[in-house]
Amino acid sequence: MLSAPVLALLGFVVETDALGVGIGAVLMQAGHPVAYFSKALSLKRQSLTTYERELMAVVMAVKKWSPYLLGRYFIIRTDHFSLRYIMEQKITTPFQSKWLSKLMGFDYEIIYKQGKSGCRWIVQNLTAGHPHPKYQWTQNLLYRKGKLVVENDSSLQQYIIHLFHDSPLGGHSGFIVTKCKIGSLFYWKGLNKAVRNFV
Repeated sequence: MLSAPVLALLGFVVETDALGVGIGAVLMQAGHPVAYFSKALSLKRQSLTTYERELMAVVMAVKKWSPYLLGRYFIIRTDHFSLRYIMEQKITTPFQSKWLSKLMGFDYEIIYKQGKSGCRWIVQNLTAGHPHPKYQWTQNLLYRKGKLVVENDSSLQQYIIHLFHDSPLGGHSGFIVTKCKIGSLFYWKGLNKAVRNFV
């Protein structure tokens, strides 16, 4: 639940992300995360294109936080470039028609947030066919020793920590257990420090 002092701040930003098996979003205000949203995708929805999953993440997040967003200007940040122009694109599929119509009535701007990962040169080498002893490129995802690499994006990292600590899945297990759970699946530089500061 958002507190009154937080609501008094201006400038909502919705940041979305669509992974292969789920979608998530963070509601930001004054540069700080104030609410989180995540949803696992059914097998049918997992087979959607990246564009479709990203669009679904945007719409679901905006609808969830509509009491805070309706009637005021806000920004949607996404790392999927083509979503920046969704309102200018010709609607060609029933999927687009269904999901884009749900954004009508909202006053927003979509901003492309280029990935900040320091591993871009590794991705370029891997996609060019040059192997790396620690990193693998599988299904358009970067892994380090079998762990999914999370880009250098504090809001996404905070969302993951929140999911593994504050949610029923995490159960407020403390620093060591939370760190071990996250570290068994994800990798980013400074993970331990980020988890410790969060907990």
